[in-house]
Amino acid sequence: MLRHGSRGSKVTGLLGRRAVPPLRDGRARVGVAKALTGKAVIRSRITAMNKPLLIAVLLTLLAGRAGAADAPHVVVFLADDLGWGDCSPYGGKDVPTPNMVRLAADGVTLTHAFVASPSCTPSRAARLTGLDPMRNGAMLNHARPAEELFDLNADPWELKNLAADPKHAGRLKTLRTDLDAWMKAQGDEGRKTERALPNPQPMKKK
Repeated sequence: MLRHGSRGSKVTGLLGRRAVPPLRDGRARVGVAKALTGKAVIRSRITAMNKPLLIAVLLTLLAGRAGAADAPHVVVFLADDLGWGDCSPYGGKDVPTPNMVRLAADGVTLTHAFVASPSCTPSRAARLTGLDPMRNGAMLNHARPAEELFDLNADPWELKNLAADPKHAGRLKTLRTDLDAWMKAQGDEGRKTERALPNPQPMKKK
């Protein structure tokens, strides 16, 4: 809709009220009105096309926040020369770890977990590769990983391979005898330390 006055024209309708310079030619006025109306239609179409996208983005964000609240959280402490008995949740008193205490109180405490090689290099390699030291080749501390996977069958220091070496034949017999005696001396519970847990459980939820 186009209205013409002495001070200028007013275009009303979809565009609301917008000032248009005074035009004497009726065709020119109609052309300006169509141009302005066309821009409004294009703008409304773009907005209509963007609405589903905006709704999808908002729903994705809301779903992500809801899922994050329900998902379990895993916190990994990786430190050099840190034993489980050094931490407060496991009875350590030398170095207070209050944050660990809070996490343990609200989560799960592993009281019967072991590592294949309790050293810094094998621990880092296991975290980076997802493989245990026997699989990734980083079995020794401060040593470069082996180029090939460790093969127990080919290891010359394995007991079954040492038997073929005359130098170690006598030692194997002594080892078998001494090892049995040593195991019997340990008893069923094995050696205890002042920081050992009295009754370890695989998983204990507090």
